[in-house]
Amino acid sequence: MVLSYTGEMPNAFVKILPELAQRCGTHLLLTPNERLAREYRRAWDLRQQAAGKVGWETLDCMSLARFFRHSLQQVFDRCDQPKQLLREHELLSIALRTSSSRRIESARTFIDAWQTIHRYDIDLSAEEFSTPKGQDFLAWYSAVKTQVSKRFVIPEEIGDELIKHSQVPAKPLILIDFDQYTCSERRYFEFVKKASQAATYVSFGDQIASWPAEILAPPAPTHGHYDTSAYESMTDEVAAAAQWARSIKLAEPDSTIGIVVPELAQNYQQVQRQCAAILDPEKGSLTETFDLSAGTSLREQPVWQHAEIFLRSVMGEFDAKICSRLGSSPYFGLDQMLELCTRWPKRLNTRVSLRYLSPWLPDTLIAAQASSPGSSATFSVWLKYFKTLLDSADWPNLKTLQSVQYQAYESILNALSSYAYGSDGPRMSGPQALELLAGCLTLKLFAPQRPHCDIAVIGALETTGLQFTHLWVCSLDANSFPARNVANPFLPRAVTLRHQVPRSSQNDELFFAQQLLQRWAASTKTLRISFTHTRDGNPQQPSPLLSSVTDIQAITQEIPVTHPYLVTTGIQLEYFTDDIGSALEHTDASGGTHLLRDQARCPFQAYAVHRLGLGRTTEAVDFPNALIRGNLLHDIMFDLVRNHSNQALLGVVTEQHIQDYCAARLAKFPLEFPPSFVAQEIQRLTLLIAQWLDLESKREAFEVVAMEDAFTLQLGTLSFRVRIDRIDLVGDHWVVIDYKTGKVALTALTKTPTQDPQLAAYSLIDERIQGVYYGQVTIPPRLLGLAADEAKIKESTSKNPRGTWSDQRSDWARELHQLALAFAAGEAAVTPQADVCQYCHLQSFCRKDDTRHEK
Repeated sequence: MVLSYTGEMPNAFVKILPELAQRCGTHLLLTPNERLAREYRRAWDLRQQAAGKVGWETLDCMSLARFFRHSLQQVFDRCDQPKQLLREHELLSIALRTSSSRRIESARTFIDAWQTIHRYDIDLSAEEFSTPKGQDFLAWYSAVKTQVSKRFVIPEEIGDELIKHSQVPAKPLILIDFDQYTCSERRYFEFVKKASQAATYVSFGDQIASWPAEILAPPAPTHGHYDTSAYESMTDEVAAAAQWARSIKLAEPDSTIGIVVPELAQNYQQVQRQCAAILDPEKGSLTETFDLSAGTSLREQPVWQHAEIFLRSVMGEFDAKICSRLGSSPYFGLDQMLELCTRWPKRLNTRVSLRYLSPWLPDTLIAAQASSPGSSATFSVWLKYFKTLLDSADWPNLKTLQSVQYQAYESILNALSSYAYGSDGPRMSGPQALELLAGCLTLKLFAPQRPHCDIAVIGALETTGLQFTHLWVCSLDANSFPARNVANPFLPRAVTLRHQVPRSSQNDELFFAQQLLQRWAASTKTLRISFTHTRDGNPQQPSPLLSSVTDIQAITQEIPVTHPYLVTTGIQLEYFTDDIGSALEHTDASGGTHLLRDQARCPFQAYAVHRLGLGRTTEAVDFPNALIRGNLLHDIMFDLVRNHSNQALLGVVTEQHIQDYCAARLAKFPLEFPPSFVAQEIQRLTLLIAQWLDLESKREAFEVVAMEDAFTLQLGTLSFRVRIDRIDLVGDHWVVIDYKTGKVALTALTKTPTQDPQLAAYSLIDERIQGVYYGQVTIPPRLLGLAADEAKIKESTSKNPRGTWSDQRSDWARELHQLALAFAAGEAAVTPQADVCQYCHLQSFCRKDDTRHEK
């Protein structure tokens, strides 16, 4: 059953009692926050509607912050050269520019300290600031204050600015449900009282007293007991609260229900999904059956996250992953990037600037990028440039934009317009401007628009002044309630305590939590409290403020937390092993000896890589990795031996010759390297090759008869194309040498069956081949292999074949034929081996560690 409302207007979460109602038409009502102001305006409308009126004057009610901004604007309108109100992004910009670290996190902490100083008139000459850390902060504060005082009015000091210009309200004031005032606010209300005798203090419904009254105590709860329950997880807790709200609303249509989640902003998405699945599974998160407060920062919205990636890349560099993300992004029209990222050009580095990608990008983007303001410009100029770049890439693709992200997009546009207001300001680089913009959007909360509902999911501080028929408060465990006090690192605790800054100590947190609990109890007829058994894997206890007043009910039954339309059918899965894939239909085997090696080590790996095309992706690099360095050495050795094809000629090669060969090959390499890197690489390669040539000089006489030549090897029904690094003529016999730049061992070659068929396959190419060797070009260099007695190389590490050389070749031929036939037949059994699996990229595919079928 889906919730629905029968009345013309949902109920309000406040009640305007008679004494206050008598003053509403003649007074201006001020509230601590905008939500409470909306509720009073709604309650006033409901009151007039209930009285049978068809028209009435809107209640004059607003938040104190809005009242101050409105009054300040009236002052500005009378001034010839008014200052500006300091906005968040401007303060953040100044804090970043004057900071030695330029870190956005430090700037935000500084802003919090700045606001506290100006709210509570903190004395910066206090002895506690005499430490080196304190002096650094005072220097930073002084630098910011110097720039701010020239042009801006500080929001925390608007009251003093209004006093300075004798600005008094047109109506008497009623202050509703304020817990505390800043110093500037107190001075302003004292001024208003003396100037017009207009201020009145109101707290908790109909308790009214003239300013300056002490904060009136909240009324005592109407009940002395409330239910407390414990749940396994926050998911269960929120689901239970939503089910509770649903059942109450269906039974009592006129009820006003509150669900308080203290850490709502941090768990916004989870709470939204869970409540939607319970209260309105048809519409999901777009439901109108509950009102969700708080929100997430504008920077966290997907439509902006993709835009920020794009802007950072345009001003910096792109790589294949960024191109893939932007090409598939629903917020851009950059489909061409998908083609680019699938075959990242080999002649590009890992990361490249925009100009290298011009063939794959729209001309409008290239033109927009060319209109860059340069190395520095004001923040407003950069914002216009950012918008031009985004427009040129068809951001945010309005045709496919959904409702929530469209609202986020509009909020971002409004923020950009607000930040760009006024062209004055310091100059900064593009990345600095983008970092500043990101910081500003982080400070702005966004939530999609929702109609007013009788079920409100809100944060703990938003309950101020609200009334409910039913209230559920979540997450009141010992670690969260009272909260742990966290001091601002820039403000000594002794100073904040001396200036009575709220919540400056753990005792203050305890007092604050006690007040909250008392007010929650007084704001509703039915109060429920809950917490979770565990948090982050650690067991939790209930808040100590709860244990003395109520019994705790542990909820052990399973809470349905999934969407009600998700029904499990209880199908019993059957497991079976199928190690045979489809047979190979053609006779050409691509992959050469690598295919045989993979088949010998793990048939599944061979099938996945060489039949399904699931080879490891080779990514572009800025500097040569081990594979590229190995290929580079192979190329240099090819150039060198091609021009010096016997032992005598190799013996006259000097280090200068080697350096010339190295420099020539590096110059041909697609990547551009710094000169210092090139010099070091030439030195490294020269040392390796010189020591290898020294080993070559100690061998018996030889002549190179083949280099990088391609051969065809027929194994069963398959034809393999293999390329051999080098074949030497030693006496009357051919000997294969395969260069290796890492450590090698003969163990895998001499096993039965062989686990490394490369040299074994080379031995079958020609009957004249009587030996196969690894040429290990390392320090020290080595030659390792198997050969007939008459073909063994001097200065090598040679193992004897199994029997005669002819017997060894026959064994290898039989083993390789079996491997080829198995591959052609589609054999693909998973055969885990520690040394093979360690570097395999297919573990999530073969699921060798998956033992679920055994349970």
